[in-house]
Amino acid sequence: MPLSKKQREYLYSERNIAKLEKMQLKNHSETTKKKMSELRRGEKHPLYGKHHKKESKNKMSESMKELYRNGFVSPAKGKSRSEETKKKISEAKKGKHIWKNKKHPMFGKKGKLHPMFGKKASKEWVESNRKGHLGKKLPEAQKKKMSLASKKLWENPEYREKCIKAIFKSLKIKPNKPEKFLNNLLQQNFPNKFEYTGDGKIFIRGFCPDFIYNKKIIELDGDYWHNLPNIKEKDKRKLETYKKYGYDTLSIWEHELKNSNKIIKNIKEFMEVK
Repeated sequence: MPLSKKQREYLYSERNIAKLEKMQLKNHSETTKKKMSELRRGEKHPLYGKHHKKESKNKMSESMKELYRNGFVSPAKGKSRSEETKKKISEAKKGKHIWKNKKHPMFGKKGKLHPMFGKKASKEWVESNRKGHLGKKLPEAQKKKMSLASKKLWENPEYREKCIKAIFKSLKIKPNKPEKFLNNLLQQNFPNKFEYTGDGKIFIRGFCPDFIYNKKIIELDGDYWHNLPNIKEKDKRKLETYKKYGYDTLSIWEHELKNSNKIIKNIKEFMEVK
């Protein structure tokens, strides 16, 4: 519902705009702030449990747009919160998770249920978003903070394993030629035992074994990559991890695939070890 001529004249008058700005710049005492907060907290708030209708939201939106078109400038424009204020806000929010004991409104909304399913952002929006971020860089302190938070999160084995699994799944990894050869050899000589898991099907504390059967693991190491110093160090940690969780490991080198009989013999002996 549009504003009447009289309402518009008052709303955009210099007197009203000055009054609004003065109200926003006014500082209440801590006691007054606390009283106001207590009087309007939770169920005491007049809008508790209520929602604006779509028509009301549109009306408020149009009113604000018209207000800004007529020269109103927010007192907060170009200003940033002081470090003291930021600290106060941070302390007040600690331990108060907004979705604690509640389901996020987007929970379970995948595929066709997602509101953006089948939609694409317009070229204008993409260009506007690009220009909005162009040339902007995060402060070094913020970068360092984000980096430390990510590293701390990555130290959690469950989180790390979850991320690696998701990466492997998105890559849709398939066995390479040497792995296919060894897999055929295993299925012919040890049917229904060793399964190819190098596609990320199974992870043991961040490491993905190539072939697995019960507590037996077979790793196929490429002659080039697995001779590099950093990969050698990684392989050492991998074998230690497998051993820690009760797995026995047989490592087969790529060049050893030329002698199938020897590989079969080594696997048989490996299977007999308990």
